[in-house]
Amino acid sequence: MKQAAIAGAAREERTEVHRVVWKGEIIEFVIRRGSPRRRRTAIRVTREGEVQVLLPPRAAGMQAFAAVTSRGDWIARHLRDVKSRPPVRPPAYAAGEEHLVWGECYRLELALPGGDAFFPDGERAVLEDDAAKRMLRLRVRSADAETVRRQLFLWYREEIARRIAQRMDALCPSIPWLAVPPVWRVRVMRRRWGSCTGNGVLTLNTQLVKAPPRCLDYVLLHEIAHLREHNHSKRYYAVLDRLLPEWKEVRRELERWAPLILA
Repeated sequence: MKQAAIAGAAREERTEVHRVVWKGEIIEFVIRRGSPRRRRTAIRVTREGEVQVLLPPRAAGMQAFAAVTSRGDWIARHLRDVKSRPPVRPPAYAAGEEHLVWGECYRLELALPGGDAFFPDGERAVLEDDAAKRMLRLRVRSADAETVRRQLFLWYREEIARRIAQRMDALCPSIPWLAVPPVWRVRVMRRRWGSCTGNGVLTLNTQLVKAPPRCLDYVLLHEIAHLREHNHSKRYYAVLDRLLPEWKEVRRELERWAPLILA
C-alpha cells in the first residue's frame, strides 16, 4: 500500500475533521473517544458517509491517522457504497404506503372510528399475511400523518417487545452459563442495534422490528455474549461463535438492511 500523506493537525476535539491523502484521494474523518472499556481502535462509516475513528480513552490521536491509512481500501469501498445508494424517501404515513415488518413489506391500511375493521382483544394493529394481500391494518383516531406515525411507532414497540420476550424464552435456556434471562428494554437508536450496560441490562433498537427475524436473534446473542465477556476481545468472539456460528453472515445481512431501517 502506498504511504499516505497526512494533512492537518492531530488535535483530538470531537467535532474537528481530520484528513488523510490516500492513493490520491482525500479521506475525511472525525475522532471519537470510546468508553473506558474500549481497548482497541475501530473505524465505522455512517450511513451519511461520515468516517469515524473510535479510539481508546488514552490512545494518542496519531493512532487514528494510522488506522485510516491501514484501512483505506475498506473505507473507500464503504464510501462508494454510501454514494451509490438511492435516496430513501421519508415515509408519508398514508394509507396504501408500504412499511417493513420483520423483513417483509406490508401495505398500510387505516381503520378509522366507525369502520368495520375487526381488532382482536383491542389490539392496536393486525397483520394479514395472505400472500396475495399482505396488509398492516392500523387502528387510528384520524388519518393525519402525525397521528398515524405515533400509532405505528407504538405498535412497533409492542411488536418487538413481544418478539424479544419470545426469543429470550427460546434462546436463554440453551446458554449454560446464563443463570437467569437478562433484563432488557427497547428504544430507538440512530447508530446502534443494541448495547449492554456494565450491570447487565440489554437495550435493543426498536427499529429491529423492520429487519428479518434472524437479525434480532443476532443482536440479542451479540449483547448476551457481553454478559460473559464485556469487551470485543478474542474471548468475546469465541463466545459469540458458540452462541451463533453464522453470526458474520447475519451481521452482513443486517448491514444491508441498515439504510432502509435506520433512515
